[in-house]
Amino acid sequence: MSSFKASDKVWVYTSAKEFTPSQKDFLLQRAEAFLKSWESHGDKVKGEIGIAYDHFVIVVADDCGGNMCGRAQDAQVRFIKEIGEELGIDLTDRMQLAYKADNSSSKVLVKKMPDFKQEIQLGNITADTIVFNNMITTFGEFRDQWETQLKNSWHKQLMN
Repeated sequence: MSSFKASDKVWVYTSAKEFTPSQKDFLLQRAEAFLKSWESHGDKVKGEIGIAYDHFVIVVADDCGGNMCGRAQDAQVRFIKEIGEELGIDLTDRMQLAYKADNSSSKVLVKKMPDFKQEIQLGNITADTIVFNNMITTFGEFRDQWETQLKNSWHKQLMN
C-alpha cells in the first residue's frame, strides 16, 4: 500500500472477532474481483484491499484527483456489507472500538463503546493505550494516525 499518495482515500472496517484463515482467503479473493470492476466516472479505480491484525479490512483508493464519484465510494461500502453478510460479521458497526491489549504486542481487542468506557474506568485502558482511529479518511492519516495513543485520538473524550 506504500504506492498511494497521502491524499488518497482510506476506509477502515473492524471485525469484533479475528478473521479465520479461511475467512481471510475468502475476503481477499472477493476483494480482488471487486477491485477489477471498481470504477469512478467510467475509469478504473486504482485501489487495494487488505487485512490488518486479523481484525481490520483496509480499503485504499486513488482519490482520482479529488474527483472520486459518490457511486464509487458507495460501491466499496456495498462490497464490505456484502462480505460481512456472507461471513456473518458486522464490519460496519462504528460503535466497535479497537485497541492493543498491550502496547508492545500485536494482539487487538475490540469492545463496544460502553464496554470500552468501562475498561477506561477500571484502568485497563489508559491515555497511553494504543487505539485504532478508524475515523481517518486519507492514506496520510492512516499512515501517521491510525495507530495512536488514546490521548492523541478522538477516543480521549471517552475518558471523561
